[in-house]
Amino acid sequence: MTNNRVMIPVWKRIVLPVIAVAVLLAGCAQRLAQEVAPEAYWSYEIGADGARAGETLVADIEIQEQLIIRNADLAIVVGDAEAAINAIDRLAVRADGWVVSSNVWESEGIKRGSITVRVTAGQLDTFLEEVHRLANRVTQQSISGENVTEEYVDLGARLRNLEATAARVRSFLDDAKDVEDALAVNAELSRLEQEIERIRGRMQYLEQSARFSQVSIRVTPDALAGPLTIGRWQPEGTARTAIEALVKTLQWLADVLIFVVLYLVPMALVIGLPLYFVIRFLVRRQKRQTKAERAAE
Repeated sequence: MTNNRVMIPVWKRIVLPVIAVAVLLAGCAQRLAQEVAPEAYWSYEIGADGARAGETLVADIEIQEQLIIRNADLAIVVGDAEAAINAIDRLAVRADGWVVSSNVWESEGIKRGSITVRVTAGQLDTFLEEVHRLANRVTQQSISGENVTEEYVDLGARLRNLEATAARVRSFLDDAKDVEDALAVNAELSRLEQEIERIRGRMQYLEQSARFSQVSIRVTPDALAGPLTIGRWQPEGTARTAIEALVKTLQWLADVLIFVVLYLVPMALVIGLPLYFVIRFLVRRQKRQTKAERAAE
């Protein structure tokens, strides 16, 4: 009799069941993790504009772009302060920004000013280059950057948890048995909604700050930026020398005071107190001996 059964290799009879069991266990583990901590499987994708783009089921929080707040502070010297501020206003508009505040004032017939603008973060460097070209010279510039991605993600997680809690609290209103219970549920719901709005406001502020950089510019005309000169005498040089000498003298006095307080005073206590008691003991003993000798006479 011919045997028509198909012979399955031994390795297949061992490996295939193992693979099937592993796949089954992995699926069960993933479903259990989602039931235990569903919040860990939700994340927000951050787009180029810093706004929330959507939600996806993933194992970890995915951030497509870091949220970085970049701000700048400048001091420039120009020929005409008022004209320069007007020009900076136009530059900000070209950089898809706007003027936050602008001030021009006159002192002794000379105008100076300051302006604060917000420009698109992606155009910050270009905007600063244009301001440099506008100025006769730049006397000070600082750029700061703060990565707020972690704070933004944490706020998003807290927001989701609070929204889920608020939804559960709303469902308790149907189960309220009397007015007192309903008022208690409403009070808790109001507290949760206030916290939700606060977190949403903070997230919106971070998004806006990351999308638009703030630039503060102090504008000084050439007439005020140059040194004060009377003939060949420059009184500001003498004043600077006097101030430097005063500062050095005060620093020396402060060093002496620190040395006295931290070194001489402790040393005086360590050495002086035992010496005082020794001298006092010797003086008293000498007096007693003198009295005894006088009494013996």
